[in-house]
Amino acid sequence: MYIDNRFIFNNPVTDEKQAARMVQREGKCPFCGSRIKYSDNYDAKYCHFCDVWLESVCSDPNCEFCSQRPMRPQIAIHREERRKRLKLYTRE
Repeated sequence: MYIDNRFIFNNPVTDEKQAARMVQREGKCPFCGSRIKYSDNYDAKYCHFCDVWLESVCSDPNCEFCSQRPMRPQIAIHREERRKRLKLYTRE
């Protein structure tokens, strides 16, 4: 598992499996242990506190989810909040 082009842990085989297990089974961030969240817009899990995606992007350059995903989840959250505010203003 890669985050920002580096391994989460020192041992890329054993610890990567452990990190994936934490994310999949326990629903916890492998960095801080907090509960992970899921973005419907980008089809990926992330940690709100660490501000990292916990899943890598796919290899398809035309993927509707991955091709538009920003580097950090906070950027995605900010974009979504901005879209919601714009929709509210345009309705009136």
